Amino acid sequence: MSCFRALVGLQLKRFLRQKAFLICLFLMPLLGIFMGILFPASSVGNTLKVGILLPDDSGKSEQIWRRLLTYSDEQTEFVRAASENQVREQVAARVWECGYLFALNFDDRIDREDYKGIITRVMSPASMTLFTSWTVVSALFEVCAPHLAMDFLKSRDLLTQAEAGAFLLQWEEADDAGLVKLRLERQSDGGEIFDRTRASGIGASGITRGLMALLLFVFAYLWAVQHLEDTMTGFFQRIMPFEPATKRLAGSLTAAGLLMAAGGGRAVAVEKLIFPAEGAGLLGEGILLTVYILSLACLSFILTIIVPNRDYLLAVLPFSLVLCLLLSPILFDAGQWIREIRWLSNLIPLTHYLRAVTGGRRELQNFVVYTCLLVLLATAAGHAKAKLSEISFLRQRA
Repeated sequence: MSCFRALVGLQLKRFLRQKAFLICLFLMPLLGIFMGILFPASSVGNTLKVGILLPDDSGKSEQIWRRLLTYSDEQTEFVRAASENQVREQVAARVWECGYLFALNFDDRIDREDYKGIITRVMSPASMTLFTSWTVVSALFEVCAPHLAMDFLKSRDLLTQAEAGAFLLQWEEADDAGLVKLRLERQSDGGEIFDRTRASGIGASGITRGLMALLLFVFAYLWAVQHLEDTMTGFFQRIMPFEPATKRLAGSLTAAGLLMAAGGGRAVAVEKLIFPAEGAGLLGEGILLTVYILSLACLSFILTIIVPNRDYLLAVLPFSLVLCLLLSPILFDAGQWIREIRWLSNLIPLTHYLRAVTGGRRELQNFVVYTCLLVLLATAAGHAKAKLSEISFLRQRA
């Protein structure tokens, strides 16, 4: 055990003497401080206000308004406007992010199934209207869904006109208070339930956490490069020739994991001080960070087996960073919307870690399963490498 501790201490000193590892360690907490200065907690908590102008005596627009009120949260607030001029003035003054004007004959056009131009969007050049528009259209669809469903059933001769009219009358009279006759789900292109929490933006805290996780990924990647260099130069064989390779590998990974835990722990602590309402509690954050470091350690070891050349592995680093920025939910969760790249996004540990931090039980379970698979794969790869090395050694002696 004393030899193992000496190995860990030696690796810690080597890591702390290299500029690349030191830069990663110091940037992790500094990112939180920088984001706190750039986006103070008082400004982060401000909601985007969206103006809604409804016509008078419009039952269907009132139904949409009630649904929009249920969608209001700490990120988006829907405000009822008194006139069109108020909407345009508030949007022009940047008091409201954008506004939506419902047509005066809204109910008649819904009954006639004339949906084109039924809602007018008011926005400024700097307005962010993508997710608010989806929310408004979603509420509109929930109101129009019974009519669309009845039209479809009638077109297939599954319902008569009288039966469809009776159903719609029952739906309007119940006003969501009676039994649910029609189950409605908003879905993305990939078939998963539309998650408005994840769609409404990453936020300053999420960007800080994502960049911290990216720096941890870079640290683990640099460890893989360092490990290959030590293997090629025979560093450990010179200083500890009689120690097994597994012990030398475990000591090197332990040293890297301790530094990643120290840097990541400080970054999480700084983020919690600046954005106290974001993410899980301290205990939960510590557990998630530990699991993430374990997944990075397994992935970096697997990379040393897949790409056993130090120069080749170092050359791939810029492309790996670009993939992480584009596919992981650091700035935008592209994997949620683009079905073709979702499988590639799910291969990256950053994706599972960031979703587990901001998501629920399902994301946490996916993260744990992903890490367990990496552990099993790294164990199998290490065992196979040891067997191949043993076979190669026996052949050389023969």
